[in-house]
Amino acid sequence: MALIPNYKSDYLGMQLSTSVNPSNARWLLFLSKTDSLEFVFRAVNIPFDWEFVVAQQEETTQLSEVYRINATFPLEVHRVGNWSLANGLQWTNTPLYKRRNNLRGVELRISTAYVS
Repeated sequence: MALIPNYKSDYLGMQLSTSVNPSNARWLLFLSKTDSLEFVFRAVNIPFDWEFVVAQQEETTQLSEVYRINATFPLEVHRVGNWSLANGLQWTNTPLYKRRNNLRGVELRISTAYVS
């Protein structure tokens, strides 16, 4: 898990892009409930295969995962859990790639090769 202390500068994108093998990390960013995720991540590409969770405190702390299907696509935001002192952590039971099953029309071109 990586904690990012200061997101407000345009430095966030550079911090993420220069990290060592960031796709193997699980990211957690704490934001104020008044912060707009679209604004915070306006110039940051969070790739489809990253696990990047944003915590925003309201009545409980809401946990949302963010990513982009493609660098040119809008930010995807999905609520994955909550945390509170009274109830502890409540997390979705849906696996990561089942939560990300809509590619918004992106066509994948694939091929296979049989090597004996």
